[in-house]
Amino acid sequence: MEILFELSKNGNGRKRIFENGELQAIEDYNFFKEGALVFEFDKRMRITKQSFLFKENVYTILSKTIKFCKENRVNLKIKEVKKIEELKLPYKCPFCGKEELRLKIYKEIEEWKFKSIPVIPVVYCKNCKRESLYMSKEFLRNLVYEKRELFTEEEIASLELDEERFLKELRASIAAVFGKKKIGLVKFE
Repeated sequence: MEILFELSKNGNGRKRIFENGELQAIEDYNFFKEGALVFEFDKRMRITKQSFLFKENVYTILSKTIKFCKENRVNLKIKEVKKIEELKLPYKCPFCGKEELRLKIYKEIEEWKFKSIPVIPVVYCKNCKRESLYMSKEFLRNLVYEKRELFTEEEIASLELDEERFLKELRASIAAVFGKKKIGLVKFE
């Protein structure tokens, strides 16, 4: 295993994780005074998790990465870059059909004041500038299992009975709420 940690002059970072020279995962860190907004991607560039780490900064994240690498004998390369480039997501915009989706990073992080609120990633199309929600099956599964306390006993029973159906219904429910706000939904093939 090898980790490449890129640090930009504006303080953001990107961690690329490789196994036998092949990219396995990416973690993007966007730092604010309150902490770090983190996006985790798998090797197919699907967002698997979005979280906010309170009171974390580039130094605490880098320190934890160095410690992990030393303890697990993982090669670590640290590279300073002018700017962390936007990641292009391999999905089509639900509005214009172009494959130009990027993550939307909010400059004001008011919604992060409540630690228990799950957050759905928003992406924007570089072509038509419209916004869409990003809710892959993997992302929703991680969200539900990490935030089980937000669901009723009946919902948990439904999840345990038929996870696939539960996630499909949850996705439809969230999409219906945001659809009224004219925000699209990224389709996964």
